[in-house]
Amino acid sequence: MALPYREFAAYKLDDLAERTVTEHKDRITFSANHLSIQWPLPVRWKGEPEQQFAARLRDFRKQLPRQSDFSRRLALATEAFVRSGVTFTNAARLVHAELRKVPWLSGQQQARWSKLGIPHKRIPVKIGATRRWHRKKRKGKHCLSHDPEVETIRVQAASFKRDCVGFAQLFDFEFAMFRELFRDPDWYCEAERGCRDWMLRAEKQLGPCHQQTAEATLQLAELLHEQKKFSEAEELYDLALKRWTDAPSIGARQRESAMASILLNKQNCRQGDTTRTMIAVQAPAGSQMRVVLDAKSGDYQVQWTTTPTE
Repeated sequence: MALPYREFAAYKLDDLAERTVTEHKDRITFSANHLSIQWPLPVRWKGEPEQQFAARLRDFRKQLPRQSDFSRRLALATEAFVRSGVTFTNAARLVHAELRKVPWLSGQQQARWSKLGIPHKRIPVKIGATRRWHRKKRKGKHCLSHDPEVETIRVQAASFKRDCVGFAQLFDFEFAMFRELFRDPDWYCEAERGCRDWMLRAEKQLGPCHQQTAEATLQLAELLHEQKKFSEAEELYDLALKRWTDAPSIGARQRESAMASILLNKQNCRQGDTTRTMIAVQAPAGSQMRVVLDAKSGDYQVQWTTTPTE
């Protein structure tokens, strides 16, 4: 199955982080609908020469986006289309087509979120920040009305790729985060295979009662749960519950939270529900958690026992 490069391109163009004035004077903030990026301002070290600090400050301002991360998003989206099998120029045309949808889509999202009382800013699309192509000379008949904008996108994306050190690594990192967030079928195959290998290595090298073995077992159970492999997931939830109980190096609060989540997820598994739950347990004061098996229902239950005080 082909990797979701086109979906990734549309996802990157769907938001925009713009420079925002905040109360924090020691950092520069870029805010979007789904994220907030903070750039801490360089601080002069003790004994650092003034010229060296000035050079660090110049390097910081070079890598800082001007007013938004639009160029970065253009470059990532263009590279995604290129990796899907088109030329760089055609990738710029596809990016332009996606950008034309953004104002309408962001308006729809703004209306939907406003009904829930959640602020959502509308994404403006302004291609090109200079006087490029703003000429009085009449265009040739062969030039379509949107060709200048396509060329601007191509040049802006190419410029960012040229100036960005380690752009290939940046793209791979962003694409991996996107796949983990939306989890396509190929991602599940790779993640399940890697998680099984992790669990087997941990069992062999660290033993079945180690914290890493317990974490790997639980993660594999959750992956199978999400893929609706309920019977296998339920077996691994039981195994994970035993390992989280027996692992000596796990803290009490972490153990209790993990065990409570495992019990809820196992119950969802039995009901054919792919919902997974991760909860933080607030234990009553002076008490300890105990997991008991109900003989009638076959389900595990959590009980709190009070520790007597002297």
